[in-house]
Amino acid sequence: MIQLVSDMVRIPSVSGQEQKLATFLKKYCTELGFECEIDRHGNFFAYIKGNKPGKRLIFNSHLDTVEVGDCWDDDPYSGKIADGKIWGRGSTDCKAAIGAQIIAALSVIQSNRDFSGEICLVSS
Repeated sequence: MIQLVSDMVRIPSVSGQEQKLATFLKKYCTELGFECEIDRHGNFFAYIKGNKPGKRLIFNSHLDTVEVGDCWDDDPYSGKIADGKIWGRGSTDCKAAIGAQIIAALSVIQSNRDFSGEICLVSS
């Protein structure tokens, strides 16, 4: 998860410019075994479907970050891992949450357990 979040931080995703991050997530999650899509608005969806019908659990987050501004002394998109932290724009809002959601859903895939319903990750 740490490497995933670091990789996401390296992809600038200022509001209105989230396509590269959505494309990265689609490729990454497809390789993990998720069903994925990006809709016409640029929203990213990843699904894990259970073996039986049931309820849908949705994890929701956002892809965009605010502009960098003047507060950065270092590269705001470095994704540097140092001092027990991931440094860069979006590392806590909200790329760490997206990474945690992906890894949590991946643990369901890796458990090989049957479940009813669907897990859906939505990042807009």
